[in-house]
Amino acid sequence: MKRIFALLAALLVGLCLMPGQPPAKATAGDAQTQEAWAPNGIWEYGVFQVSAQTLGVAPDTRFPVYLAPVENAARAGGGKAAVSAAEPFWVLGSCVDDWTLIQYQVSGGGNRVGWAQLPVSKAGMQRNIPADGRPLRLIRDADLTDDPWGGQRPALRLPAGSEVLCLGRIWVYENDSAFPETNYLYVRTQLESREAWLFLPRDAAEPVPLSHREGETLYVHEGVQALALAWFDENDDEQDEETETLKAALPLTMVALGSVELSDWETGETTTRLILPDSLICLGMESIVYGRLDTLRLPENLRCLDIGAITAVSIGELVIPKGFTLPLEKTLYYSLDRSSVEAFTAEEGNPLYMTRDGVLFSADGKTLIRYPEGNKATHYDVPAGVEEIADFAFASDQMDIPLKTISLPAGLKRIGQHAFSGCGRLLSLTVPLTVTDLSADAFTYCVSLERLSLPPGLDVRWDPDWAERPDFAFFNGDNGGTGRTPRKNDWEEN
Repeated sequence: MKRIFALLAALLVGLCLMPGQPPAKATAGDAQTQEAWAPNGIWEYGVFQVSAQTLGVAPDTRFPVYLAPVENAARAGGGKAAVSAAEPFWVLGSCVDDWTLIQYQVSGGGNRVGWAQLPVSKAGMQRNIPADGRPLRLIRDADLTDDPWGGQRPALRLPAGSEVLCLGRIWVYENDSAFPETNYLYVRTQLESREAWLFLPRDAAEPVPLSHREGETLYVHEGVQALALAWFDENDDEQDEETETLKAALPLTMVALGSVELSDWETGETTTRLILPDSLICLGMESIVYGRLDTLRLPENLRCLDIGAITAVSIGELVIPKGFTLPLEKTLYYSLDRSSVEAFTAEEGNPLYMTRDGVLFSADGKTLIRYPEGNKATHYDVPAGVEEIADFAFASDQMDIPLKTISLPAGLKRIGQHAFSGCGRLLSLTVPLTVTDLSADAFTYCVSLERLSLPPGLDVRWDPDWAERPDFAFFNGDNGGTGRTPRKNDWEEN
């Protein structure tokens, strides 16, 4: 029995419509480059045949076949498609939960592709569908099909001007010979108000621009849901809780744009103003890179802010909208990689945050969440009423935060992990008697610190792994007195 396989491993890594080009970043001054960015394609991890025996079910078991791996998907074959365990079919890969991408034969010829919920092991299989997609606009009337081989039976006809989301591209292979002229795009659309992922002829569509530039202002269009993308290893069994939470926040597919480079080193063009849409829900790693922004307003509906989302960027004012509810403790420190903020501004009415003099606090004012590393002041008085200095609140990767002295208020109860790490110019600090919780590594890399006064009975705790490092800088008072240590230390000598 002749089989015509769609080798999904041959899906294009790069532009859906331009073969041979790698995925490109969206630079501030190059609209064509922005339009060229596209998803990484759909990957196949071993095509294999299944049957009633391999599935461990009765031969008369039938599995409905759908056009997408979601609850509201349209059913294939006009609502009647199903595969029988009595006849072999082929597994092409997996998606999420218990959905499996399959290829099956139909009467009259042809090999359709669809999604079924099968009792097969997902071990060794990665998600076929990427988390990002490229919007396309049809340039002519076109038939979409779930049978790009054999009969190419139309499942849906769309008129010119319709928009779909490109998920990847395939070549048809038959007897180990490729036929590039039969290339199809795998796209996301709607069939009778239900989700449908179908095959569209490659020459029937063109990319929809996701952004445009006016002078030094770059506008990311409404509808874009992600800049860059968070990267996850589907086979990593040791992913931390934060990563799992981030993954859960992302939809199965989304409209995404590549990294935004604020400075174009070749043309000299710069972007000083970046307008992000309310539709944006994810800032992936290196979403915004290399340059300066006078003001950056985070999207109202942001659900995930990845490590290094903003890399090597100087920001005058970082604005947190009224409806913004993403937790920012620790997150801001990790997401701003080699970047600095001169002032934070939380819009009035935000349920989680407030700002005073450019410093970010919890809405009740009891927790200092983040001090702006780009502030030029050499002294700061933490306001009365603050009970906690959050983890990484004053931390500085570059060790060049200008603060030399910091006054902590009576009533302060907790100093978080790495709260002052990397305050490389800090000379002295007195911890109030009310502090009962001084977290690990609160003062690592405070290489200029000469005086640290601690309350009676309170010791600085640290991670032994840090203490063994040759560049470790650690300072401890003597339970109420003042501890001293020479400025010259191992870190400076190396």
